[in-house]
Amino acid sequence: MVNAKRADVLDFPQSFFKRFFDVNKEFDGTKRAAGITREMREEEVEELLVRVGKSDPELAIKLRQAMFSFEELKHADIVGLQKFLPQIAGATLRIALRRASPELKARIYSAMSKRAAALLADEVSLMPPMPVSQIEACEEEICDLARSWIAEGKLHIPGRGEPFV
Repeated sequence: MVNAKRADVLDFPQSFFKRFFDVNKEFDGTKRAAGITREMREEEVEELLVRVGKSDPELAIKLRQAMFSFEELKHADIVGLQKFLPQIAGATLRIALRRASPELKARIYSAMSKRAAALLADEVSLMPPMPVSQIEACEEEICDLARSWIAEGKLHIPGRGEPFV
């Protein structure tokens, strides 16, 4: 019986590493690097991107895109989001919300008037099926604008860069 318990203990590291570091899974270094940059201050990130861009401009673009996802808007400050949303074309927002999480949809609707939110929710629910690439293009368009707003200090996402008090 003691030997059976020892075998379970010895199997733990192997099963742990197989589950979390499966060699058959594809490792996305760009996403991992983007995750690390979320802990950095904005000026440090910009310096890093400039340096990467000098040696590999395409990688710098991919890294910048991976640093901010459409879903992160669910953490945006409500006042900034209220000012940000009117800058997005209605069709672009409708399409991007097509596969957004319920949390993101709720956050966006809460930044709008009740009437506008109800209308947008209805329009999103009535949209016909569309290619994922079209949805991703609209998400990326919104992310590009959000990145510029974040850099200008017009939109704040907690947990990104310097903490706010």
